[in-house]
Amino acid sequence: MEGRRDRKKTETRTALREAAQRLFAERGFDATTVEEITDAVDVSRRTFFRYFGSKEDLLRLDAADLLPEMLETLRARPAAEPPLRSILATLRTVIDRLEPPSTGVGLLRLFAGWEQGITDTLVQRWGDDAPALRLRATVIACAATSALRSSVQVHRTRHDGPALGSPHLLPLVEEAFAVLGDGCSAP
Repeated sequence: MEGRRDRKKTETRTALREAAQRLFAERGFDATTVEEITDAVDVSRRTFFRYFGSKEDLLRLDAADLLPEMLETLRARPAAEPPLRSILATLRTVIDRLEPPSTGVGLLRLFAGWEQGITDTLVQRWGDDAPALRLRATVIACAATSALRSSVQVHRTRHDGPALGSPHLLPLVEEAFAVLGDGCSAP
């Protein structure tokens, strides 16, 4: 379940994106400033840059925007399915639309949000929030996002440009999940 603080973050992010789209339509992209966007939402410039690395980032659907869809897809997976298999199947539905945040801090925040969402979804699936189960869910969520993060890093070293929605990323993600599935044994 999304907490109050997370809801506020989502609302602020959405409000910034909606104000920007409205201003871009009225004035054009180049004529619209970050200050005008923040004024329209009544937040500071600093707040804007917590959510977006640049004005250009407002034009892209980023991975944080996919979290609600991803979690809904994860919830719909069969309850008896192993968690890593469910998470990988879910990632397959969104991987072609992933856009990385423009900053390393943004990427860390993104994965932290995904880890929390996956953890909460697994705990809910299991119907028990006992400390041992929450720890298990957290380890699985962190392992899954580490596999994704590792895939992104390898992808960036092999392919030019930041576009993660390329056909090259999914095979790397599947390979990384296979490493987790085999117990991280040596090759």
